[in-house]
Order: sequence, then structure tokens, then C-alpha cells
Amino acid sequence: MEVINAQVPQPEAIQQDQEAKPEMEKTITTASASASATDLKPTENSQIPAGLTDTTIPTNSSDEKESEQVDKIPDDATETVYLNNLNERVKLPALKQTLKNLLKNFGPVLDVVAHRSVRMRGQAFVAFPDREMAAKAVKEVKGFPLYGKPIEIAFARSPADCVVKRKTPDDFEAHKAERLLKKSK
Repeated sequence: MEVINAQVPQPEAIQQDQEAKPEMEKTITTASASASATDLKPTENSQIPAGLTDTTIPTNSSDEKESEQVDKIPDDATETVYLNNLNERVKLPALKQTLKNLLKNFGPVLDVVAHRSVRMRGQAFVAFPDREMAAKAVKEVKGFPLYGKPIEIAFARSPADCVVKRKTPDDFEAHKAERLLKKSK
């Protein structure tokens, strides 16, 4: 049960309300009978009691569009995600374990690869069993503050070695040779 606190109107407030009443009735009668609740929006000059201005009717149209855009997985997406902007001062075993614990909420983590070299510092690769889990991780973890820095996350350009070995063991040697060739360039 909702209790409404109302103040006793003062005489001049009653007179102002009575003057505004014909204008309000005109506005109400001109509204379309077929209009839905989302079509009726208060204007800047409309007289709505102060307690009712916080009430909004949720619409899912923008949320649905947003979720549709995020749910679409790019064609070139892999099961591996690339993370950068990681704190470089954190020891590698601690960083790997933290990333594994953070990302296991989106599915089983197959592998976490992070290096200490100057070129690879502050970056990591995390492998998932499938693209949907990786997409969910990319969506949810983007900008998450880890060790004082917001994580930047995206799909990796190529799948991790453990993913290739798991899916097509016969192609693993060719994949590894191709990856090392690209790396040397």
C-alpha cells in the first residue's frame, strides 16, 4: 500500500490550479485515444506534480538494439581474446591467475599467455573453447579496472595454439609455422 504525503493547498495555489485547469483539459482531450503510454511524454511546460516526474516507463527498444549489435559476432572473430593496458608491475603468475579467475565466469579458460618482454609487456591472450564465450567476455570485460587500469579487450587476430591443437591437431604444425613466420616479420 502506498501512502501519499500531500500538503494542504494555500488559497493562491488553488486559484492558480483553477486557472490552469481549462488548459490542462484541452491538452487531455486533444491526445489521441490510440496513443500508447510510451507516445505520451511530458513537455517542458506541462504541469506534473513534483513526485511524479521521477516515474518513467521503461522501453526496451534501445536496449534491444544495443544487445543485437553486441550479440553479433564478427566473422573473423576467434576463440582467443587479446587484452592490453594491463598493469606491467604485476608478476606474471599473479597476472595469469587473476585473468583466469576473472574470465572463467564466461566459460572455461583453456590457456592464458602473457610475456614479460618489452614488446609484449602489459598484454595477454586468453583462449576459450568457442567464439560465443569469447564474445561474451569481450562484451563484459571491456573497460573493467584491473590493478588500477581499465582493461582493453578485443578478439585476437589468430586463434591460440591450444585452440588449433584442440580443433584440428593435424593442422597444428602448419599453424605454428605460419604464426612464427608472421612473428619474425
